[in-house]
Amino acid sequence: MLRLRRIFFFQIAVYCLISILSIGGGLVSSAYADEAKASPPLATKTSQPVLDATEAKDLISILNDPEQRDKLVATLKSLEKVQSTNLVDMPHSILESVLQTGRDLLHKVSEAFHAFIAGIANFKALLPWLLQVWNDPALQSEIVRICLRVAVVGLGGWGLSYLLSYLFRGVRGKIKEKAKDLALRAEEAQQTLDLAKQEADDDLAEAAHLEEVLAKTKREMENALKEETLRQEQLSQTEQNPQETLAHAENLAARQALEEVENQAIVAQTMALSDSPAVKAPILNLTDTKDVGTDNKASLSSENSQKDFHQEKPTKVHKAVLEAEAKIKQLEETYQKIEDECRHAKEAAQQAQKKYDDVRQNNQKANLFSRWRRTPYALAGFSLDLFGIAMFPFLALLIQILDPTPDARTMEAVWSVTWFANVVQTLWVAVLRVLFNPADAWLRIAAISDQAAKFLFKWLRRISGFVAWSLTIIIIFQACTLPGSVSSAIGKLVGLFANLMLARMILGARPYVARSCLMVANRTPKLATISNLVRQLWWIVALFFDIALWWVWAMNMRDGYQLIFWVFIKTCVALIAARLLWLLIQYFLDIGDLWIRKEDNLSAEMQERFLRYYPALQKMLGTIVLVVMFIFIAMAWGVPASHIFASNALGRHILSSGSAILVSLAVGVFIWEGANIFFDRQSKKLLATDSGEKQRAARIRTLQPLLKIILLIVLIATIGMTILSELGVNIAPLLASASIFGVAIGFGSQKLVHDFISGVFLLLENALSVGDAVTLNKTYGRVEKLSLRTVHVRSGNGSLNIFPFSSLNEITNYSRGFCRVVIEANVAYDTKVEDVHQVYLEITESLNNDPKYADYIIDALDFWGLDHFNESTLCIKATLPVTPAGRWPVTYEFNRRICEAFEKRGIKMPFPMRTVDFPSLEAFLKSEDARSQPFKA
Repeated sequence: MLRLRRIFFFQIAVYCLISILSIGGGLVSSAYADEAKASPPLATKTSQPVLDATEAKDLISILNDPEQRDKLVATLKSLEKVQSTNLVDMPHSILESVLQTGRDLLHKVSEAFHAFIAGIANFKALLPWLLQVWNDPALQSEIVRICLRVAVVGLGGWGLSYLLSYLFRGVRGKIKEKAKDLALRAEEAQQTLDLAKQEADDDLAEAAHLEEVLAKTKREMENALKEETLRQEQLSQTEQNPQETLAHAENLAARQALEEVENQAIVAQTMALSDSPAVKAPILNLTDTKDVGTDNKASLSSENSQKDFHQEKPTKVHKAVLEAEAKIKQLEETYQKIEDECRHAKEAAQQAQKKYDDVRQNNQKANLFSRWRRTPYALAGFSLDLFGIAMFPFLALLIQILDPTPDARTMEAVWSVTWFANVVQTLWVAVLRVLFNPADAWLRIAAISDQAAKFLFKWLRRISGFVAWSLTIIIIFQACTLPGSVSSAIGKLVGLFANLMLARMILGARPYVARSCLMVANRTPKLATISNLVRQLWWIVALFFDIALWWVWAMNMRDGYQLIFWVFIKTCVALIAARLLWLLIQYFLDIGDLWIRKEDNLSAEMQERFLRYYPALQKMLGTIVLVVMFIFIAMAWGVPASHIFASNALGRHILSSGSAILVSLAVGVFIWEGANIFFDRQSKKLLATDSGEKQRAARIRTLQPLLKIILLIVLIATIGMTILSELGVNIAPLLASASIFGVAIGFGSQKLVHDFISGVFLLLENALSVGDAVTLNKTYGRVEKLSLRTVHVRSGNGSLNIFPFSSLNEITNYSRGFCRVVIEANVAYDTKVEDVHQVYLEITESLNNDPKYADYIIDALDFWGLDHFNESTLCIKATLPVTPAGRWPVTYEFNRRICEAFEKRGIKMPFPMRTVDFPSLEAFLKSEDARSQPFKA
């Protein structure tokens, strides 16, 4: 709301600025009226004869002469070309219309500025007057005489005024003391009012708290009273109906006797069965026993209960009834006391409120009476000021009487200084001191704060002093034969500076007016809305009328004040209508936003997509409302609708071009978001199904960035060309340049195009996807990213390998469908193939039973058998179908378990060995052994 309020204030400020400019230029309506007057209708132009008799004869002679006729035809063709060229140069685009309108507006503003300067700065006659004064000694002596008499009146009057003020200082001091005593009594009355208000507030708060506590206690007592009353009624019924109570006691006793008989029968039957198993104990008929026991016990219990009831009646029931009655009586007494306390509390609160109202009413009367009692003291001070004011006309009268050579100009200057600069100004300051005495609050009649009084007194005295002395100086110069045009220009400048000072005063008074409006809003909540509106807008209206009124006076506009009034009213209506329209739009936007946030059928992502465009839509609609507001303001200022929406007018171009641009942007956003939603929904839909569809989802996710980039480029190019075309830019050269640039790029970037096209076909064939385990150009890794022309593969050692699509000569994808783990073991020649086969089967079974690897295996082991012979081993192979994700985990685990199983079974996996024979060495060693044998013997 703060942003909307700033926009609204900005609109009003712009309105004031343009209103002032329009008033300075004589308003747009008068301009259009002058234009209409300057260009009479076609009938008026063609009402006069175009050719006379002589020109008609010359034309006939030209037509009869072939050479002259050919020249005339050539001239007419040239004129036709010039006219067609002029027609072509007419603005047909929004940019041309903006430039043309800007030039027209600048021309009108310059005309208005020149008219303004000519109206208020007409100092052409100043230099001749100065030269006349310089060359005329008699005029110089007259000016000196006038200045001397004016100085005598001014200085003498101020001296006598200060002298009288000094003489009357005792009387003024006594007046201040009396007024101060009165003010002190008023302050004491105000303190008494504040104390009474505080006491009344405390009494009201205490009464309200007591009333709340007592009301709560009252509710509790009422509930307790109801409970005790109900209990008393029950006891009373017990006392009044002893037979019913006795019957209830008899039934209870009979039920207890029946339960005892049944228990005894069950116990007897159990004991008989446990003591003599061979003898069948008679089973008691519980029904008969029940009847017998019931009759016996009932009769016995009835007698006992009746006897006990008649014995206990006087001791229990009657006693309980008496206690209940006593408690009810006690509760009733307590309840009565609570009601009395509540009534006393209410009476105390009412008395406190009445006391406060009486004190407040008395204080208001006392304040009003104090204001009236201040008036005599303020008027007494004002009367003392009048003595000093009377000194100025007294001195002027003395000068008029004692002047030996008086003349009309001199006395006019003297009396102007006397009345304007002294009497009127001093009298106005005295009145301001009576109303807003900033120094002595007890002599102030106006009920305002000290700061507000200082502010008003300071600025009103400044403005009045500036105006009074300026007018006095102008009159003196007029008495000195200053030309009227120069004095009029000076007077307009003086009015301008006075209005600027008043504008500064209006801006400085904003805090005080705001504080007053807030006080009114707090005291009268019904006027809160109007008070806030006044607090925010009053200074704008005041500035408008301050400058506009001076402008009308300075420019001597006929019916200018009436024109200002109607322009202001119409503009206010336009602003209010625009504000209501914006509030209506904001209301529907808020409803849409609330519906999107609360709609259950929309996912969080969809809500985020819709809400992403909410600020942009809000700004766009705000701009439209702003444009519509300016159009209505222009119409309110008198601009005809035909000039706004003419064939080549700016309004027509803005409407048509803006509509086309908005439609193109909306269609582009719709296509872009529709494509994003389609891709996301397809990916989520496929991911929620089986693995085959998940591969399609991965394929869509892989192609999605590429398709989004292509779609974004197409949309930007199309919408950009549309916007440029609507703005008036000729896009034919752009298209030609783009085509030439495209051909040049095509020849210079064949490799890039080759990479791009190869990547498109690879992606369409689903050869690669993000996350696949692949071997590209003998480099194994996982696909991390697919761009327009490259594929990024992360290898096992962590390095990132980037391959252009056109360089992929060999592609091995391990993530398509399924994989086979190739199991290969090299064992010794003495190992049986069946033993290795059995080991393979056991390991496969153990992996199927292991939950960590069971999900990876998708089929049974495929044993190939003895594959080939090595130099020292037998190669035995098998394959195990697994998922692409389980290829390496199953391979590593299977090989580990093969090692463990071969070690347990004693199956050897020999490593390569080579034997070297040396026969001569062997013979030599044998001979050496033979030689050494005799010595050993």
